[in-house]
Amino acid sequence: ASASPPDEQNRIAVTYTVNEGDQVFVDRVVVSGLENTRPFVVQREIKMKPGDPLSQVKMLETQKNLYDLGIFSQVDTAVQNPDGSIRDKNMLIDVQEARRYTFNYGIGLEFQTGQPSIGTNQPLGSTGVSPRVSFGVTRLNLRGRNHTVSFKANVGRLQQRGLLSYDAPRWFNSPEIGRAS
Repeated sequence: ASASPPDEQNRIAVTYTVNEGDQVFVDRVVVSGLENTRPFVVQREIKMKPGDPLSQVKMLETQKNLYDLGIFSQVDTAVQNPDGSIRDKNMLIDVQEARRYTFNYGIGLEFQTGQPSIGTNQPLGSTGVSPRVSFGVTRLNLRGRNHTVSFKANVGRLQQRGLLSYDAPRWFNSPEIGRAS
């Protein structure tokens, strides 16, 4: 960068000289740390393939996409030998899988007004109080495919409720189908 003396008050001409360096390309993409996740789940999120120009933006986009899957607790990307003179460099991706099971539980009270009183001596519309137990279990990365199955239950004398759900993002390998918006 160079600057010339000011020709007007509060103005200065600045000149930048840019010298392009050598372009670097991806030789191989090396993924490590997979234990239960199938490799194709990670491969479809990687934004650079062998032969592509090396791009910091695409590396960060790859890292973001892998975090967005929700099955990794840590994702690190790097270039192997970044200061070396070799034109083709390896892109390294190291992942750490998140815990596969999550358990939730709790106890409390539930209140209800206007409960039906069939077969009892209580008048219609009376208030009810009951202890309540909640339990839930979630399984991430089912069969190594980034699918999630969840079961949640709330049990009390006034109300019993259970919910079983299965989430399969990218159904038929389409990014739009199965994603919450």
